[in-house]
Amino acid sequence: MRSFSLLIFASGALLLAYIWYEGMIYLDKPQPWPTTDGKIIHSKLIKPTTDGAKHYQLDIKYSYKNKDTSLENNRIRPVEIEYDTKQQATEALKQFPVGKEVQVYVNPDPQTIPQTVLVWEFPDSLSPGTFIALIITIIGAIFAVITHIRAQPGQEY
Repeated sequence: MRSFSLLIFASGALLLAYIWYEGMIYLDKPQPWPTTDGKIIHSKLIKPTTDGAKHYQLDIKYSYKNKDTSLENNRIRPVEIEYDTKQQATEALKQFPVGKEVQVYVNPDPQTIPQTVLVWEFPDSLSPGTFIALIITIIGAIFAVITHIRAQPGQEY
């Protein structure tokens, strides 16, 4: 029972760590960068090609102004995302309809890349995957504590 409870706890903790890691990659905002208003001007799905690519991608372009200069860019996040299924990519694409107003982070140092990033916002609510991982971790921890207490010599129950 002890090894089973530790296995449950470790599985939940690893799942939470993975979810946290993914969140740090995809949700990290370039906080010190100034922002400006932008607008989606192009939005389409890029299908896998026959040259070995197996993932769907989003082709998003947005326009914005920086120091009275109109510019366009296609950088969505610091890390570009690929989707395994067409359904996942189509759902993601729905968040970028042409004409949607967006917030664009502008790099204050024009010598570095990327110069702009449209940070794709996710809801702050607890996702179902995170909730399940949290429940698994808590249940595993409870089982581990109960197993440890029951294993103490000299105690009667």
